[in-house]
Amino acid sequence: MSLLTRKIYSARSWKRFAVLSLSTLVCFYVFQLANEKVSLRIPRYSAETGLSTVIGDETPTESPAAAEACAALFQSFLRQGSGWGMRSFSDRKSIFFSRRRVIQSVKYLRLYGHCFVTNLAPFDGIDYEELDSRLFPIFTRELPVFTRWDDTREDEATSVNEQENVKLEGSDLNQTLKLPFWRRAKDSMKDRGIVISFGEGGVSEVKMLLNVLRLLGNKLPIQLVHKGDVSAEAMQSISYVARNDVTKDAETNTHGFDLPQEIWFVNAKRGIKNGHHDLFKRFSNKWIASLFNSFDEMILMDSDAVPFMNPERFFDLVGYQETGAFFFKDRLIDEYLKTSDLKFYKKLLPTEEESKVFGIPSSTEKTTQNDFFKAGYKHLMESGVVVIKRSDHLPGLLISTALQLWKETSEPVYGDKELFWLGQSISGNENYRFNKNAAGALGILNRDEKRALNYTCSTQLAHFDEKLRLLWINGGLRNCKKPSWYFDFGKQKSLRRKFKSPAELEDYFKAPIDVDGAVIPARSKNSLYQNLRGKKAGFEKCPKMGCDGAFWSAFDSLNSYGGETIRFNPSFIKEIGQVIHSWNLEYS
Repeated sequence: MSLLTRKIYSARSWKRFAVLSLSTLVCFYVFQLANEKVSLRIPRYSAETGLSTVIGDETPTESPAAAEACAALFQSFLRQGSGWGMRSFSDRKSIFFSRRRVIQSVKYLRLYGHCFVTNLAPFDGIDYEELDSRLFPIFTRELPVFTRWDDTREDEATSVNEQENVKLEGSDLNQTLKLPFWRRAKDSMKDRGIVISFGEGGVSEVKMLLNVLRLLGNKLPIQLVHKGDVSAEAMQSISYVARNDVTKDAETNTHGFDLPQEIWFVNAKRGIKNGHHDLFKRFSNKWIASLFNSFDEMILMDSDAVPFMNPERFFDLVGYQETGAFFFKDRLIDEYLKTSDLKFYKKLLPTEEESKVFGIPSSTEKTTQNDFFKAGYKHLMESGVVVIKRSDHLPGLLISTALQLWKETSEPVYGDKELFWLGQSISGNENYRFNKNAAGALGILNRDEKRALNYTCSTQLAHFDEKLRLLWINGGLRNCKKPSWYFDFGKQKSLRRKFKSPAELEDYFKAPIDVDGAVIPARSKNSLYQNLRGKKAGFEKCPKMGCDGAFWSAFDSLNSYGGETIRFNPSFIKEIGQVIHSWNLEYS
């Protein structure tokens, strides 16, 4: 009997020890977030403590103790009142300790996403409305208004607000608990579709893209997201292109499809607090589109992206099927991050303490050994098309949005593109896959016999699957989409020799592209001396061709491996011609 008593006492002691240990760890972690100089050294605990453990290469998992740690941590934060919060999203850098504040703020977002979006851990005593307002001070906790092409209107907030209260398991049936806004938003996501961010200036490109989607027989619904800055006339003109009865041209429409498109206009204005709409400009608008749509499985497309297959096939790509997120590589160019910027980005990744206390997965070689972190290459991803299951990747999208708005994290990289995969890795989610092939150049193939090179020069960035099938391009389907003919004509002597006037150059820029193949270059291994001697390799910018520097030449050596020269057969050239023709159709 005494032996049994000792065992019961021992079990109770272990339980008290686990609770005490957990409380101590949380207190230290709160202190660490407030003071970056503190470094925690957390001992390993056995499974009897209830804490997550990391043994070898095993991934930490959520446990009841980790859920309790989440609740204790955020309760502690909220008790501090105004003493904690996010680094400001103002459109400038802070002078003092700005990077430290960003690191702290990223930790808050990562823990919020892990605790309350990925893992539902509702606890009484947490004011989720206050928590949301602290971590997302620029958002109102309202979802957008959806207006169909026929003016049917749906208030998406209705479906989300219905989920605002949840019953606690094992509690009185009348006891309810409010959930965080982004958890409710996640639970409301459903179905598949295409999402396009646009403003008044992008209406023409949206129409051109819709022409192609009709030609390809797209049946996915399309949501066009804006911030209330698009006129009714513009939306009517888009609806006309999407829905009107087009006279089919038997010669150009051999695909055999011309389906009216199911389009919805998504006004996200009310989701952003007054005074903060101007934070979302140019690239930043894509984050509004990625957060404020209704789809679970989303193909996020730039308005100047052009698919060459039915878009629904993006969801069939093996990488997407296996991970729920599929990204495309950028062109391989040798532009590097500053060492200080690279070190800063590494500090944003999940910490060992977060892994042990909260079960957030640590970064693996997938992140730390990629070309960005290992070699410091500045361009890894091209974001004209992003295929993602939002319910599995929402915390990373929230972090990406913040990274875009902070100058400290957005200025070292170009636009939004690197922030898609960075946000996922920083959130602790490495479930994403990159396309096997890097981007290539699409155009007319040329051969330089003297230098043993195949090459092409264009403004289009082309993406091919592992079987070298053309999936999509970025940059539109004209020789140059930029209205830079006056500037280029005045600056480039070579253009003044080739064209008689800016008007003639304008006609060339606006003309449809000619295509018979593509080049996917290997990364250039030229030395500085070889570059100075004029040896051609990889991608090379061609400012003398105009288009405000948007032309690139892609080179594939005949004497080395790694690159690809792709020659299209006549039937595929004809199919490409149909897409080019459709994209260049204009409606008054």
